[in-house]
Amino acid sequence: MGRPMQWRLRLAAAALLPLAASGPGTAAADPAPAEQTCRRADAEAPTPVDMPLAPPAPPAPYTEAERACWIGWREARQRAAQGASWVDVREAGAAQRLRLAGALAVPRAEVADKAALRGLDLLAVGDAGDLRALSRECAAWRQSGRFGAVHVVLGGVRAWRLAGMPVQPDPHAATPPQPPTVVSAAEYRQGVADGLWRVVTLGIAPEDAHALAQPPVLALPAANAAGLGALRQGLAGAGDATASEKAPPAAWLAVAADAAAQARLQALWEQRQTAQPASAPPVLWLQGGLDGYRSYIAQQHRLAAHAGHALPRLCGF
Repeated sequence: MGRPMQWRLRLAAAALLPLAASGPGTAAADPAPAEQTCRRADAEAPTPVDMPLAPPAPPAPYTEAERACWIGWREARQRAAQGASWVDVREAGAAQRLRLAGALAVPRAEVADKAALRGLDLLAVGDAGDLRALSRECAAWRQSGRFGAVHVVLGGVRAWRLAGMPVQPDPHAATPPQPPTVVSAAEYRQGVADGLWRVVTLGIAPEDAHALAQPPVLALPAANAAGLGALRQGLAGAGDATASEKAPPAAWLAVAADAAAQARLQALWEQRQTAQPASAPPVLWLQGGLDGYRSYIAQQHRLAAHAGHALPRLCGF
């Protein structure tokens, strides 16, 4: 037998000696001190707990220069007919998922240096929830003197779609775009800080409505046709949501208890809304209802609870 083979047999025997010494009734040896320390540290590590999200800060007043940028949809259409250029200033991914036909797609961060836009009158169309940032940018664009008139279209891409302007969804997108009347939980919470919503609850108990980020303007007890009739009366009594000197116009946002009630009420509302005048204020719907918003908040709680915590270590490696 060659010397290499002898060395291999000796090494294998040496490895088996501890197992033979312990025997079937002998307790296994304690883990190494380093592994004991690792396990003890992980066992004593604090377990993340749910933390409440900070309530949205009250909306800060817009500056006079920012408010001067705002333009309603009707006036924007008139300016476009006179030669102003629609500019889709959403981030590139959003513009690709839903292209606004007839608008130049230029992300907001690139507008200032875009040579093709120099000297043009611009109608900036953004996301529904980016009004504050877009208003600041618009004031800077105006001050730069690189463009003609510059305006921010209130309502952004949602106003574009509600007006029936052409869009081209990306056929390869993982999920189709939501209807323009649907507001996601993240978008709702973001818009609360800017005063973009006037909330109406349908069939939600007052104690449950406290889960929303703001108190409802109208709290209707019935989640049925009678409740929708009361909603229509409430809208007529409140009048159109027009922009004040310090805040943009707020949109009506209807919230039902859950996704099923939300879908049923929205379908019924849209069927009956066809008989209403075009000037009637549109009603938007919170995606998934109150349950959907609660699920979103719970998810944010989990993310906040684990933020800054180290992952469990793989002891022994």
